[in-house]
Amino acid sequence: MLNRIRARLSGERLPRFILLDFRRVTGIDSSVSLSLDRLTQYAQTYDLTLIASGLSSHLRPAFERLAPAADGGSCIRIFPDLDHALEYAENQLLAAAVAGGGEGETFERQLAEAGGDPNEIGLLMHWLDRRSYGAGEPLISQGDKSDDIFYVESGAVTVQLILPGGRTVRLRTMGAGTVVGEIAVYLRLPRSATVVAVEDTVAVRLSAEALAAMRRENPGAAALLHAFMARQLAEKLVAATRQLGAAQS
Repeated sequence: MLNRIRARLSGERLPRFILLDFRRVTGIDSSVSLSLDRLTQYAQTYDLTLIASGLSSHLRPAFERLAPAADGGSCIRIFPDLDHALEYAENQLLAAAVAGGGEGETFERQLAEAGGDPNEIGLLMHWLDRRSYGAGEPLISQGDKSDDIFYVESGAVTVQLILPGGRTVRLRTMGAGTVVGEIAVYLRLPRSATVVAVEDTVAVRLSAEALAAMRRENPGAAALLHAFMARQLAEKLVAATRQLGAAQS
């Protein structure tokens, strides 16, 4: 493990987080303590954050001895499970992206970067409306009819799956520049998950009714939208494939 991390730290792009999930670990020996000390040194040298999740009660002490410095900027964070650990890392990355994002990811700019003609972009924007959502406010509710697509311009949203019995599982958190709800609209399926704003969020909304009217009245604008959505879906597929490969490696 240390060799793999050391190799990664020698690359051009340094990671911001090292996440270790211990949900399947039943015990550790003295060599692990030495490894943790070495990891802590790496984290301090390269300004990384170590994240540990899924620690059993008899594994926590080895990590908690390093955690007190966390009150003053320690490099280690402990979470009960992998979901909360990933959420922490995602929120930190999203916050950094927003802080350095400059003007933000407006839908018009994304369409222009995708090669859209200014006139077609103007026609397309005629069919859209911008909406603001407060933290905890849903954009999409699981089980509802799929009648709109959202482009997140600022803020962040989280995708949640409500399981039988009422338990909620967080699937993914997404920030500015992402599209949600498009698959269900194109396939005419009910909403398969809930999407909730995790902070003040601004999103551009396209209703299914407006999409149908656009196809009839402004086919050029509709073609631009479909091309943009195809690009978004392709990027999601690539990301999902990479995640699957990483999980199997």
